[in-house]
Amino acid sequence: MTNKLRLSALIIMILALCPALGAEPVFIAKAEVPAGFEALSRPQRSLIDIYYGNRYIASQIATFTAQTIELSDPESVVQRIPDITRPVLVAELLTGELPSNADEICLPRQIQGCGRLNPAVAGVIFDEGRFRLDLFINRDYLRARPADIRKYLPPSQSGWAFMQNFSANATGNDASEGGNSNNDYTLTGQSLLSWRENSLLAGWDYTRERNLTIDTLYAQREFKGIAWQGGMVNGGGFGLNFTSGQTVLGARVATSDNTRLDSDYSGGIPLDVFLPTRGRVELRRDERLLFSAFYEAGNQQLNTSSLPDGAYDLNIRVVDERGNTVSEETRFFAKQGNMPAPGEWEWFVEAGDVLNRTADNTLPRTTGQYLARAGMGYRLADDWSGTLAVAADNNESLTEMGLFHIGNGWDISPSVMLSADGDHGFGVNGRTRLYDLSLSGSYRRLWSEDDINDIATLPGDENRLIGDGFEQFSGSASVPFVLGSLNYRYSYNQRGDNTASKTHSLNWRAQLWRTSDYDLDFDLGLSKSGDNEVILATLSLQYSDDRWDFGVSPSMQWDKSSDNRTRTERTQLSAGWNDGDLLDGEMRFNGGLALEGDQKTLNGNLNYSDHRGSGSLAVSHLRAGNTHSTSYSLNAGTSFITDGDIVSVGGEERAQSAVVINITGRDGDRFHVNVNGQRRGYAVVGQPSIIPLSPYDEYLVSVLPAGTAIYQFEEKVERVTLYPGNVVRMDMEAIPMQLAFGRIVFDGSLGEQDEFNARLMGGLLPVQISDIGMFQIEVRADTPELRLEMDNGWACRIELPQDTQKDILRLGTIKLSEADCQPALDGKLVLTKAE
Repeated sequence: MTNKLRLSALIIMILALCPALGAEPVFIAKAEVPAGFEALSRPQRSLIDIYYGNRYIASQIATFTAQTIELSDPESVVQRIPDITRPVLVAELLTGELPSNADEICLPRQIQGCGRLNPAVAGVIFDEGRFRLDLFINRDYLRARPADIRKYLPPSQSGWAFMQNFSANATGNDASEGGNSNNDYTLTGQSLLSWRENSLLAGWDYTRERNLTIDTLYAQREFKGIAWQGGMVNGGGFGLNFTSGQTVLGARVATSDNTRLDSDYSGGIPLDVFLPTRGRVELRRDERLLFSAFYEAGNQQLNTSSLPDGAYDLNIRVVDERGNTVSEETRFFAKQGNMPAPGEWEWFVEAGDVLNRTADNTLPRTTGQYLARAGMGYRLADDWSGTLAVAADNNESLTEMGLFHIGNGWDISPSVMLSADGDHGFGVNGRTRLYDLSLSGSYRRLWSEDDINDIATLPGDENRLIGDGFEQFSGSASVPFVLGSLNYRYSYNQRGDNTASKTHSLNWRAQLWRTSDYDLDFDLGLSKSGDNEVILATLSLQYSDDRWDFGVSPSMQWDKSSDNRTRTERTQLSAGWNDGDLLDGEMRFNGGLALEGDQKTLNGNLNYSDHRGSGSLAVSHLRAGNTHSTSYSLNAGTSFITDGDIVSVGGEERAQSAVVINITGRDGDRFHVNVNGQRRGYAVVGQPSIIPLSPYDEYLVSVLPAGTAIYQFEEKVERVTLYPGNVVRMDMEAIPMQLAFGRIVFDGSLGEQDEFNARLMGGLLPVQISDIGMFQIEVRADTPELRLEMDNGWACRIELPQDTQKDILRLGTIKLSEADCQPALDGKLVLTKAE
């Protein structure tokens, strides 16, 4: 039979059997579970782990099938997420059978397009294989979690303290015959008596002409954003641009940013970002990363303290822990330090009797003219704020309103003023940046209804609330130009009926050449004021090497007036030196020689500061033809501080608060004092040392040895909070240590060497002697001897050289046959080896 016939017969047989096969199918699909597998289809109960934002929050018994899951206590789960705004609703929606959304589970090696839900209110993803449930909440039902930023300074750590700052200033010159010779001096002091956040401040000076004068005397308290002052109060505040502040005998209460820690943050627009799971938030401006931090799941308010001021578009990117971009958006962001924090008022109120200072009185006199000023400010929108301020005295009153708006690359702040007598004023400030061109301008004008001649007849003690009418404008422009920058400034000022003054200036500064040691710059300036014109060209070459720097600056100046033209050449030679680390304090010397025609000037300046105070002396000698003149300037300052237990004098700088480092140990040793990781002075052992610091701040203070000496002391970092007049003392003990090393020779006089197993005692820690007798041990500088103990019962005394100034003790070779050794006590008479 041929192949074709065989194939045809096979097909006919299959077709004939089809009806029979269709009557009894081989595979039967049934809805019932096969026998033996019934338990797998029934709901199961088990303990599962519950996660929110990829963070474990609870474990709970749950009932689940392949498609659904039911929690036994959804309310307790909701209670563990405090950011939910409607917990009752969310708990109700999590009650009963919930879709398990198993199709959203991330498979192995799958990192995108899975593991997340965006429910209308709440939803879950349940992984039966891992007994894990992930919970998701819609962002509309979550409150924004505030940024982790402290709002105010903590309370003061200081008790009663007294601080007295002194400074002395003297100046004068000695001229040849026909010249002017004169001398003058001033002694200035600032006294502060404080307790915690409260202080009493007095400022005084004693001069050659005026004798003793008290300029400042008031009590103050500033805590948690509110400042109180009483006494001789200097007028301050905001929103008053057409009246100057006066010193009054009265009181002042105001909001203040001095004690706020969130000023860099509160000045910006709040940024709330939603994270469905824990991840990273990245902030970029013009493709430059400005900020990055990790946040937990939920609505998070970002910390914008480190973002720069201004208004600009900000790219916000949310990335999960696997590196996947969850969301990305662009928002407008504005930050400005002079805008109130969102939702908070700024305000001030001050009032008192205006004081008049005269040269013949130690204290200023009251005038009987009372002045009251008040103002408030509020942020009207993300990029708008407004101020309203009032002022009044015995004769006049005024009201001023102002706005501030910040835009993308520009800002503007207009203000208007109106007085009860009809005086009115207008002012506006603005800044902008167009590509590389920076522009700024300020305009202010006051229309005064009073006649100028009438103003002169007012009593001498009366200070006018509003002065003469005036108009003034100033503007500037800056742009990069040929290896440097080009700057232009213009100012216009007219007061009363006086002739207006106008000033133009154009300056180009270029950096021609720069290396690690050399710097070559060129300056060209043109200025005009009235009929006077000046052109000044200067070439400057600077060289620096270690502690020395040298410079040479030739210049040429052209002057032109209505009736005269001149040209002047000048050459300036300079040299400077600083001590680096040679001295405990800081020393700097500068000297120079200037040549201009037949005129020669020789000058020098010396500055020095250490833990006892600071001082500077500048001397200049001028010789022109047959005449000469020598001028000098002398400045010195120090501080006196006590907290009732210690008294200290010194400080490299003057400040209104301080930390006193009190170290006990080897007198005269030096320690560096670091504040916030930077050196701010040094402390001397045995002498309470003053480190002046600014008030209204929190500091991290630590000390480290200044040299190579070894000390045993507690290396701690103390957090210090300072208010005006506060003195915080840090007490510590620094025990000088010495490093002793040498070799012990086991000469057989005390037994075999392998029997010794010797240990050296008396140091900071016991030290085991090496197999060849070598040892190294740290000991206190006042340790008289070491003790060598051996397992065979012998003990030896090793005397140490009593030289406490040495850091290293080289003991050389120690022979036990010559050492003071004795056996341990065994109830018998003990003889030394020598006996």
